[in-house]
This record gives sequence, structure tokens and C-alpha cells, in this order.
Amino acid sequence: MEKRINDYAAAAKLIRQWLKAQGIQGNVRSEGYSMGSSVNVVIYDQNPEVRAKVEAYAKQYQYGHFNGMEDIYEYSNSRKDIPQAKFVFVRNELSDALKQEIWNFARNYYDLNDAPVEYAKAGNYRVEDWNIWGSDLVYRLAQGGFNQNEFWDNKAVAAQAAEYIAKAA
Repeated sequence: MEKRINDYAAAAKLIRQWLKAQGIQGNVRSEGYSMGSSVNVVIYDQNPEVRAKVEAYAKQYQYGHFNGMEDIYEYSNSRKDIPQAKFVFVRNELSDALKQEIWNFARNYYDLNDAPVEYAKAGNYRVEDWNIWGSDLVYRLAQGGFNQNEFWDNKAVAAQAAEYIAKAA
């Protein structure tokens, strides 16, 4: 007798395999509960393009969406060829080291001279020019910034420069 797993567990397994094949470090968990199921995908320290790629792939395993206007769940993506769950969530978890790196970038890039040096204190720092807290600024930059990908673009340029310097030495 062959062991059969639930559709939501099978969907999680396929997403996990895809992440591994793409070389993306992550954690995928499935959960079944009364009147539904979900797959939770957590990736770590990824730029917005990678997160969008993961979301685009994972969303095919969600068979619908919640319509809050009418307070109903609509089956808008139901497929018979793949296992699916009621909800699929993707979250990009940021390490403390990356938050600090983003905060250092923000302090220099936006000339926030009076801002605290440690990210841990950034949550209490108010950036008055944008009416935003320091922790919100870090989150927004991690998600793609105010002008597309300010932090990620500069990080890529810095990495290329470091690689060039290493080769020249």
C-alpha cells in the first residue's frame, strides 16, 4: 500500500524541491486546518527580484484567493494537474547582519548624520523628511526601496568593484 500525502503537503514538497534546484535557501511548511490549508514559504536575505520569482512560482499552488469585499473565497486558480493549497504565503526573513548593512547604507545614502549607528536603535529613530521610522526605512529598502532597488543596486555595484579589485591585486 502506497502512502498518500495531502495535496497541501505535496505542494509544499514541490516548492521545497524547486527552491533547492534554484539554490535559494528557504524553509517550506504546510498546514491543514478546519476549512482550509496553507503553505508557508520563508526565504532568507533575498533581494526583491528573487522574492518575486519565488512568489510567482509558489502562487501556482494556491487554488484561489480571498475576496474581502464580499467576504468569500473565490476559486480563481484551481488546477487538476498539480497539488494545491487554499493559501500560499511567501516571506523574506532578514538577518540582523543584513538589517545593519541596509541601515548603514541608508545613513550614508540619505545623509542621515544624526541617525544612530546601530540598527537596533533605528526603530526609535524618526526620519522626519519622509515621516517614517528607521525600522520602516530598512524594511522598505529591503523590499526594493523608494526608487526601485537603491540598496540592492548599490550592493551589486560594490560587489562588482570588490571583485574587480581582487582580480587586479
